[in-house]
Amino acid sequence: MDKYRDLLLVHAFLLFKIIFFHIGIDQGFGAWDRLTTSLALLLVCTGWLLVLKPHVRRYALLGVNLTVSVLLLADLVFYRFYERVIPLPILQQAGQVQSVWDSLVTVLSWRDLLFFSDFLFLVPFLFVWRVQGTGRREIKRRRTAALTMLVGVMLLALNTAYFYQTQGPRAFADLYGNDAMQKHFGILGFHAADVFNTALRSSGNGVSTADRQALITWMDIRRKQGQEGARLTGAAKGKRVIIVQLEAMQNFLIHAKVGGQEVTPTLNRLIGESLYFNQYFAQIGDGNTSDAEFMSLNSLHPVRAGSAYVLKSGNQFQSLPKLLKEVGYQTYVYHGYKPEFYNRETMYPVEGFDKFFSQTYFRSDETIGWGLSDRSLYRQALPMIQRMKGPTLSYLISLSGHHTYKIPEEKKGLTIPQGQYSELFTDYLQAQHYADAALGEFLQGLKTSGLLDDALLVVYGDHFANGLKAGEIRRFLGQPEPFDRHQEHELKKVPLLIRLPGGEPHGVQTITGGQMDLLPTLANLLGLDRSKMFYFGQDLLNSKDGYLVFSHYVERGSFVTNDLFYLAAKNGRFRDGVCYARATGRPVGLNACEAGYKKGQWELEMSDLLLETNGLPAILGGKIKLE
Repeated sequence: MDKYRDLLLVHAFLLFKIIFFHIGIDQGFGAWDRLTTSLALLLVCTGWLLVLKPHVRRYALLGVNLTVSVLLLADLVFYRFYERVIPLPILQQAGQVQSVWDSLVTVLSWRDLLFFSDFLFLVPFLFVWRVQGTGRREIKRRRTAALTMLVGVMLLALNTAYFYQTQGPRAFADLYGNDAMQKHFGILGFHAADVFNTALRSSGNGVSTADRQALITWMDIRRKQGQEGARLTGAAKGKRVIIVQLEAMQNFLIHAKVGGQEVTPTLNRLIGESLYFNQYFAQIGDGNTSDAEFMSLNSLHPVRAGSAYVLKSGNQFQSLPKLLKEVGYQTYVYHGYKPEFYNRETMYPVEGFDKFFSQTYFRSDETIGWGLSDRSLYRQALPMIQRMKGPTLSYLISLSGHHTYKIPEEKKGLTIPQGQYSELFTDYLQAQHYADAALGEFLQGLKTSGLLDDALLVVYGDHFANGLKAGEIRRFLGQPEPFDRHQEHELKKVPLLIRLPGGEPHGVQTITGGQMDLLPTLANLLGLDRSKMFYFGQDLLNSKDGYLVFSHYVERGSFVTNDLFYLAAKNGRFRDGVCYARATGRPVGLNACEAGYKKGQWELEMSDLLLETNGLPAILGGKIKLE
């Protein structure tokens, strides 16, 4: 075996790294199927190196080792931040890594150097301890390479057959919805299957007649919520619409205090004159902030992997800005960051915005973190909004609350004793207090100019705060008992406040909802023609039964109603999930959650279909606007 000791040694180190990776994502040491599949893939991918002469092969082996090591580290860092490994479609957003590097670097550990520690031994071994057998004939090297790769293929075939028999075809197709593929085939097998599935999806055939009819029937039922006599229908018809999306603002901050100081005094006051939805969940995917925008404006789920703004800008949508333009509105969006980030400069016209005021438009007189501070954004946007005549939609995307939540010392408005909380959590409280104060100045400007009482104002959080630990939130809130996993996700709710012109009616709305529900809720208030719309959400003002399903950040297919929280299993099997009663936090019989689970699976599947096939025109016919 001396002739192959270089290959054997590199494979041994790579298998160790794969084991180390799976331990790092809490999947354990690894069963025989994962190890044999990983070895088989390595044999298939590297067996051909045996045709190379040993002095050439050593460079190739080091290159393979380095490539796999970098891939494993990237997957591990991505998993720590996003709770999933890197899906293939997200590589189209690789250009954004520089912008999020400060956030990603916070989850790196010195232990990660183990992925590269073997090079301290491999380099001297491959270059000093010469591999024997350099005089073997080329034909023998080819035979050995072919045999090695054949062994790998046979192992893969046997393991794949076993996996198909035990898991079924869905585990192959739904890579992002369960972890069965990762656990059985290992991380390399997962990526190989991801490449294969992505190639298959790119050759899809559109919306079938049966699916089209099912979606049309779905929409007919949804539209009945907007029939004559519905609550607050047209209450803001023809009024200005001002929407503010707050970065990383979680609902647990509402009415919370630290050292007797309100963290969000502006939002607390605004609740007194708004419809406040206190059971409103973020449903974002990999696109984070851009997904919050996409769902809120379109009532479609995020794409399975990556960002719809990046991957689906060639699709046709019937979004809120388009619907408002049809009834005479001008539509504007304001955001103090790079116009190309998340492909916004391309996507916003697709969504129907007339003008995008980005970082390149505003004076950079005050920056915090990524870009223009919230105070500066609001200060510069306010006179522009005031000058606009007629009905307008003004959509403002805030930024100062972004991870890593660092704001200048002189802008910190809370007094928090050092060491009371972690540095990250303390920074988060300070950043959100600043963002709340900036919003308060903006609202005062609207009130002074008379616009506030003549507009429909919507304020909501885009997503939960990355990096916060549930245990620290529990201590902050004074909760004595540790949270179960589903209760940790309950913490990730975001606030939604809708202030009608004049501030009436107002009050707390306890119906459970999510970002998919904003479009139909606003469509009701604005009196929009629902016959021109398709949406998966529901009008929260005219629904009794709240419902939402998750596609990311909690196991895909998990859902919430007014009474139940179903936490799906990581393997994607319904029977392995847990059904909780939200009132008690205790498990109940799975039968209570079965209908909601089936509904969520269909909804996610149909949303995927519409996005992958650009299927909305087929559902809405000639009612969709192309520009």
